[in-house]
Amino acid sequence: MDKARVIAYKVLTQIDSEEVYSNLSLNREINRANLEFRDRRLATELVYGVLRMRGHLDYIINQFSKHPVKNLDPGVRNLLRLGVYQIKFLDKIPVRAAVHTTVELAKRDFHMGIAKFINGVLRNIDRKIDQVSFPDQIKDPVGYISTFYSHPEWLVKKWVKRYGVKETIELCKANNRVPELTIRANTLKIDPATLANNLAEKYGYEVSLLPYPAEGILLENATGFTQLKEFYEGEFTVQGQASMLVAHALQLKPGMKVADLCAAPGGKTTHMAALMRNEGEILAIDIYSHKIDLIEANCKRLGVTNVKTLCADTTTLELKEEQFDRILLDAPCSGLGLLAQKPEIRWMKTEKEIKELARLQKILLKKGLSWLKPGGIMVYSTCTITEEENQKVLEEALKMDSVELIDLRYLLPEEEKELFSTPYLEFLPHVTETEGFFIAAIRKLN
Repeated sequence: MDKARVIAYKVLTQIDSEEVYSNLSLNREINRANLEFRDRRLATELVYGVLRMRGHLDYIINQFSKHPVKNLDPGVRNLLRLGVYQIKFLDKIPVRAAVHTTVELAKRDFHMGIAKFINGVLRNIDRKIDQVSFPDQIKDPVGYISTFYSHPEWLVKKWVKRYGVKETIELCKANNRVPELTIRANTLKIDPATLANNLAEKYGYEVSLLPYPAEGILLENATGFTQLKEFYEGEFTVQGQASMLVAHALQLKPGMKVADLCAAPGGKTTHMAALMRNEGEILAIDIYSHKIDLIEANCKRLGVTNVKTLCADTTTLELKEEQFDRILLDAPCSGLGLLAQKPEIRWMKTEKEIKELARLQKILLKKGLSWLKPGGIMVYSTCTITEEENQKVLEEALKMDSVELIDLRYLLPEEEKELFSTPYLEFLPHVTETEGFFIAAIRKLN
């Protein structure tokens, strides 16, 4: 049986049933099956393609199935999604192959009646797919964007209200593109130009230095990079371009005392250590012990020696006030800036969850400011683009008399500064061509 499709079906059903993250589940299954490059590539395309276009696929299926998608067994609906995705979006796969392999998987896991049902729906969709009509863009813009560009209706409604129809469409398009892979050169071990040159010459990768920050490198069409000697030896780590600016926003110096309040998995912690040249002390806090293990493993691989970890709940943790020169709060958030990288997030999050997260973020930010020395800097960052988790949390903090906002546009090249009209940096995927991200820096006054 076709290994790539078997794995894609298994991973999609796990995500649908158990709300696991795509990258973790897919990597585990691919490594377990020891897939060849071609099958690895197909499995990845199927999983991420179906997750991105799930709303679009479900809309089509509902027009041809006598049973609504939401009422189907998770396995059945994901088989249908796999089949329709190949029919609609993968021109190089013959329709006959797409239908046959999907039906064979149904025969393996379900009774013959289910297999016949899936076969009938897919063949009917193939014959009439050009007749499928989506909601009218003028009369029902939210319905149109939600189904055609495959985003949940509640989220589209928020964006249309904030950005308007045209910009919301561009944002959704950006979320549906395959994201570029960016890595951060670990300057404790190698300079970015040397690393980029080595990756290009030794492995034939298409490599270019990012316009910002200095450590950032773009890898195009890269596969298997985590198996490289350079990765194992800690010369680089995977990190988003916008995310790499967080450590720079802290204006770190060697010898400082720093706290990272929600540190796992340690990407920003290790970046801070590199900027501090392993001098001084970073206290990396996380609530989960298995995530503390991740931080320590990343520190070891990257040669970081000035990080001390603490497993604790920051909201209840008692520490001496005004003791840290710098504090990072990369806050727990909805992750809605990462819909290109982790497309399943759009189907997992709810509006209620955003409100709950905003309450937590305000508590953490207030706590962090109490531990910051006068004259010190605290950075608040998230990988989301909701006002509730970003601007409104920041507004709450700025009501305090003893703080001021630092203008972070100095971190950007001149040609990029015009994309930002505020002292804080809000990265929107369709505008900045990065992941969605938010960074604000607050100075505590004497």
